[in-house]
Amino acid sequence: MSKSVARVRRALAGAGLDIEPIEIG
Repeated sequence: MSKSVARVRRALAGAGLDIEPIEIG
């Protein structure tokens, strides 16, 4: 996984979503 995925996860977490976009990337 790249750092981009980490940013996406933080963005989703900030949006109030309790999901882990593992498929993203």
